[in-house]
Parts: sequence; C-alpha cells; structure tokens
Amino acid sequence: MKKIILFLSFSALFGLNIINAQELSVPEMWLMLKQDSVNVRIVDVQDSSKNLSLQIENQTVTNFNPSLLVNDSNVIEVICEDLSRDSVITVFTAYQTEEDTIVGLWEIGQDSNRTLWLNSRKASYNDYGITYRETTEKGVIVNTTRFVYNFTEDIDTLNIGDTLFIGREGVNDGDKNFCEYIYIKGTIDKEEQQKWESYLAIKYGALLHNIYVNSIHDTLWDSKCKDRAYSYGVAGIGRDDVYPLEQTKSRIYKDSLIIEAGNALEDGNYLLWGENAGENILMSDDFLIDTVRYHPLEKGWKLRAYTDLDSTTTKITYNYPKELNAGSIRMLVNTQDSVFYTFNSIILSPDLITDSCVIFDDMAWHEGEDYYIRVIMEGDSIYKPIITKSDIQNISETSLNDDCMNDSDSMRVKINPNPSTGDYTLSVEQTVEKPLSIYIMDTQGKIIYMHNGIEATKEYILNHTMEREGIYFINVQTPDSKRTVKLVIAK
Repeated sequence: MKKIILFLSFSALFGLNIINAQELSVPEMWLMLKQDSVNVRIVDVQDSSKNLSLQIENQTVTNFNPSLLVNDSNVIEVICEDLSRDSVITVFTAYQTEEDTIVGLWEIGQDSNRTLWLNSRKASYNDYGITYRETTEKGVIVNTTRFVYNFTEDIDTLNIGDTLFIGREGVNDGDKNFCEYIYIKGTIDKEEQQKWESYLAIKYGALLHNIYVNSIHDTLWDSKCKDRAYSYGVAGIGRDDVYPLEQTKSRIYKDSLIIEAGNALEDGNYLLWGENAGENILMSDDFLIDTVRYHPLEKGWKLRAYTDLDSTTTKITYNYPKELNAGSIRMLVNTQDSVFYTFNSIILSPDLITDSCVIFDDMAWHEGEDYYIRVIMEGDSIYKPIITKSDIQNISETSLNDDCMNDSDSMRVKINPNPSTGDYTLSVEQTVEKPLSIYIMDTQGKIIYMHNGIEATKEYILNHTMEREGIYFINVQTPDSKRTVKLVIAK
C-alpha cells in the first residue's frame, strides 16, 4: 500500500493574509489539490512553506479542478500537532462519490484508535455529520461535521495530537474523489457555515438544498424557495478573493451544458445557474415565428448574474444528444419563464458546431436579471437520419430508382423523374402499415427536407422541388427497416 505522509504543525499566525478574520474563521488546516505543468500537488493553503510537490497517482478531475482518487493504494496521512482530542472542531469536506454506503473518506485518531471518521452519509459520532444530498443523488457532496472530542483523564495521548487519514485503509470500496478539507477549531455560526458550504459547492459543482451565498452573505441562489423549480442541479462560476475562489468554468453534475467565463472575472462577481427536471427530448408544444417553426426541449436552465452593474460574457457549450441534427439547434434566451418566444427574448444560432457539441460564444449577462435558457430546434430537420457511409457507397450509379418490392422489408421507393431538372415525385409503398420517416440530404450530410411520420401508413407521396443541381440521397426509414436511394438534379 502506498501512503503519502505529510508532517505538518500549525500556528494561528498562518493564513491571516489569506482569510480575513472578520469575515471567516481562520482554518487550522486547509488541504486541497493544485496542478502545475508537471505535478498535481496536495497543499495546505494556510502554510505555503509546507507545500510539497507529489506525484499523485490516479489523478481525477472534479468540476474542472484536480481531485484525488482515494483507494487502498493511495492513503494520505497528515500528522498534525494541533489535532488535539480535547477540543471542539468543525470540518468541511468536499468529495465526489457514486456510493451510498460507507466509503471511509477520512479519519482522525492515533494508530488503530480513530475517534472520528466520515462516510458518504454522516459522521460516525452521534450523527453530527450534515450532508446535503438526497439518497437518490450522486456526485459531489459538501459535508459539514461538528465534533466534540471526549475528555478522558486516563488517555495519556490527550495533548499529543492525532493523525488525519485521507482514505480509510481496508474499507475503500467504491470510487471516491477527495476534493478539499477545511478544519476549524471551535464552532461557527450558521451564516459562516453557509459561506464555507457555498464556496465548496460553487467550486466543485455540489448541490446544496439550501441557499448559496458569497463571502459577505448575500444570497446568490435559493434552492429552497425562490429558485426551487430550477434547482435539480446548480452550478456557478465566480471570483471571491476572501477564500480565495476563482472558478471560471463549471457544469451541473452530468448535465449537457458547460458555461465558461469569456472575460476576466472581477472580485465579487458570480454567475449561477440551475436546471429544471426536464430531459433532452422534444416537448409536444412548439411555436411559429415568421413561418419558421421551433420545437423546444424539455430541459431548461435559469441563470443569474452578479456583476457590480456591469455585464459579463461567457461561452456556452451544449453537448447535444446524438440523435439531434446539430444544424437545427438554436438557443432561446428569455427574461421570463417561458418555453416560447416572447417580447423580451432572443433566438441565437451557434457560433461553432462539432460532432458532439454546439458552442454559443460572447453571450452577455447583466446584473439584476434572471435569464431562462432553452435549447430549441429550428424547422423540420430535427433528427439525424440513421445513415452510414456504407449506405451511400452501396447505392449503384445506374440504379437511381428502386422499382421492385424488397422481400425483406416490404418497401418500394420510387423517384420520377430521376435524373430531374428540379421537380420530382417521391413515392413510397409498403405492404404493411408502418410509421414512415424521410430524410433528403446533400453529399455533405446536410438535411434538405425531413418528414417524421407518426401515424402508420401504407403509401406516401411527396411532390418536391430542388433549386440547386447536384446529387442528393433520400433515406426512407420505418421502425424496422431502412432504404437509401440517390436523386440526381441536372439543370
């Protein structure tokens, strides 16, 4: 078993230049991971002279920050003289896990006598651990633990100090990523607790079933009341030099949206957003603007900026489901909670489209506004047709029409005339009634026309016109079959 051992001794003098004592308590120990061009280091924020560069194995990332995969082969021991067993402590921990059972993230004690340890639901002592996660939730957890060491006269090690173990030997079932550990002597009030929890939640993308606040206790997001409908996941970017915090890129856990600061964040500036309970599927409702029909997706986001009366710009990356046609993706930005276009809303086209995501760049957000974001699909070319290169390659150069009934799928596809000067008729016949979808694409795969049939039919006829000459591919699909034929337009 490999152990990383740090020998640390603390003084109240450390960290006063990092944390304003009037704002927050000065931690006795503050462990986090930092990454340079060579190594990932575990550091004590309060005492930079103790920072050691370590080759950390099994490196992981949590919300774009380095974290540590904790298992039996990677246990950290921190021997600290000030971890006295005769004291009151408050500990904040941020970590990521998929486990609901004991994961043994950290322990405090000497040798085998470890008085306090934390698992994924609570601290082991009198349920003092408070975790903001429902039993059905996964991902990043912010845990607050308050603990009073028992005073026992006959324990001769009372004032020697204990060892902090990050990782629990022999009980490391299930993956867990250690993010950050903050140890404060004594108790703190509710407001200060909310500040520390919010700092960790925004940095690592944890979901708090509470309010999110900044270092002066202004409410940024209220998951319990005002913002509850959009708090099935919450994330944020922001800068707050009191901690210090500088989170320039975030996402909600397993969400499809990533928001990144487009310009330098000023101290005290935040941008928070939350998602509703919707999925990345089309709603039954749609809306019409200037003869163009738009189809919203169920999933939506609410966004709020705190920018000292200035605007901040961001880049938004949307990782779209593979079945959606990326060329039809648009973004609806509203200043009222609506899935439709309203007077105070805009529709944006992506600045960049890739095989997996679309990017909306230079989006400006202003102080004092709540914004509501929806992904919408423009027109009828919503879904990608299921077509492969082999489908196209297997189309014969001389066989432009498919006039015979195929025995395997009982479908006949016919184009007349073909080649055509522009106007043509497409007819599809089936021996059995089935829903029918038709996609017409150019040689680059761009969808020119789409028909998504919902009701079963035996026959479908399309009279259509192509304005540009060239080669096109017509893909006809039923729930259990597929046919692709070639159309030539020669003017």
